Amino acid sequence: MGNCISDMSLFFQSRLNRNKQWFANPRVAILDPLKTGAKPMKVPSFDIFSGLPNSKEAVWLETVVGLGDACTRMKELAASAPGPYFVFHAYPRTILASIDTTPNTESKENSQVA
Repeated sequence: MGNCISDMSLFFQSRLNRNKQWFANPRVAILDPLKTGAKPMKVPSFDIFSGLPNSKEAVWLETVVGLGDACTRMKELAASAPGPYFVFHAYPRTILASIDTTPNTESKENSQVA
């Protein structure tokens, strides 16, 4: 019975030493997308339109990468030329944000974010 305990003690001691060595010099796996065939994630792009969303008079202005940047750009455009604007995502065919800075309305600036 004494041998069994000492054998287990040696086993755990060797495992502990191995773990100490690993933590002292960890191996970090850096995956190269070209070697692994992995594709980098794409940040979606969003279209900014002027005009009302459900009208045929809506005019495409530009495409912006990233929803936050698209909303910021939409607000910049609305500040420089008042009127209705909206951010559209083509893949789900959804309006994600809109703003109307048209003067002479009950509410001078209405903003909605989906």
